[in-house]
Amino acid sequence: MTQEEFAKLPAAKRRLIAGLIYREMLKKEAGPMKRCFGCGEDFPERTFCEINDNGDELCERCIFVLALYTQQGIRKQITAGNLHPRTLNAQFRRIVEEDFYLNQTAAYEKYLGPMIRAEEAKNRIVWIAAEEIRKIADDFPFYLMTDAEVQTFNPAEGAELTLRTRNAEAGQPDTIRRRIYAIRRIPARAAKKYSGDTARRNVCFIPEVYDK
Repeated sequence: MTQEEFAKLPAAKRRLIAGLIYREMLKKEAGPMKRCFGCGEDFPERTFCEINDNGDELCERCIFVLALYTQQGIRKQITAGNLHPRTLNAQFRRIVEEDFYLNQTAAYEKYLGPMIRAEEAKNRIVWIAAEEIRKIADDFPFYLMTDAEVQTFNPAEGAELTLRTRNAEAGQPDTIRRRIYAIRRIPARAAKKYSGDTARRNVCFIPEVYDK
């Protein structure tokens, strides 16, 4: 079935097919499975994330649902099975069945983008190009920021900086973590030389490795 044919199906049929595709993809996972308390269904262990300091975990779908509640200012109390799609209101169930099942990354960006970016700024998580993350991993202990990035991420000395990329090559890191040893402002010419961008004049010296 092509995307055009899928789009022409009635909404209820599309949602049913999307759910079936999502579940079939999970079944093809080679790793161990685990039952999720939040929805009562089995998911690959790799999809689980902790939700509190007690070590309680939820599957990737329940994490997404919980984030939808949080974004709307609702502190959802979790009981056995109460995050399963069949228990959700019509709006949340539609989001899960029409968006999350088909493309989890796109669903997060569409519905939770502002919240994600706020959390990333709070935790100093910066997305950068694969070439740059490889350069830093290969012993270039500097990350250059624009003034706008400094305002967003507040790169204080002694703080931890996490750099990530979505396009890492095989065998290359997709995330590196560093402690910021010092921050210096450099001339535009030097920023151009080291980063290719005259606006990136704030240099974070990040020699300490916390990746492993």
